[in-house]
Amino acid sequence: MKPVINNAGFTLLELLVALSIFALVSTMAYGGLQVVLETRARVQAEGERLGELQLVMGVIARDLSQHIDRTWRDQWGEPRTSIGLDRLALEPRLELIRAGGRPGHQRSELRRIGYELDDGVLYRLMWAGIDGGGAEPHGRTRLAGDTDDPRRRIEGWRVEFYYRDTGAVDGGGDGDRVRVTDGWPPTGEASRLAELKAVEVILDLERGGTLRRLLPVNSGAEANPLPQEDAE
Repeated sequence: MKPVINNAGFTLLELLVALSIFALVSTMAYGGLQVVLETRARVQAEGERLGELQLVMGVIARDLSQHIDRTWRDQWGEPRTSIGLDRLALEPRLELIRAGGRPGHQRSELRRIGYELDDGVLYRLMWAGIDGGGAEPHGRTRLAGDTDDPRRRIEGWRVEFYYRDTGAVDGGGDGDRVRVTDGWPPTGEASRLAELKAVEVILDLERGGTLRRLLPVNSGAEANPLPQEDAE
């Protein structure tokens, strides 16, 4: 008796069904993987942007902590305060005098630095000297933001100055009251009696996001102040 051999295989219909199921599963798997990869890329980009913005705040905080209360003179010989921001300027700059030093040198040197937002990018500005320097800096370093990438652009920035009005004590008012202004120095009589305590830096990000940091300001005087005739 001969053995019975079963030569039956998959029918064409079964193959088509199997291929359709395989294609469907592959498409779903690829779609899920694509979503995971895109989400990962967005999270990574957001993390990098947040790290960049935190670095910006760290740089500004360091400069403010090394601020020196030293009057300087502009290119016209006019005295300027050690910290300044003109609220009426088209592109307001935060400028200040801070202590600095060169590697290998024990003697500290003063530096005039600033911050400016230009077309979605925040820059740190540097001048070669203190007195007699022009409005335009000698160097610009990008800190954060991107002109072409809307997700990384900095749409705007503001600076608010928290100060104590020392004249309030003599006038019988509350000497501990802290006042706020969006420009420095304050106008009028307050400019002579104001004692700057802190600066709040506000960055306006895309999609209505905002990053705010309140940073203390060192109000110490310069170790080697100007001669009296130069400080007037």
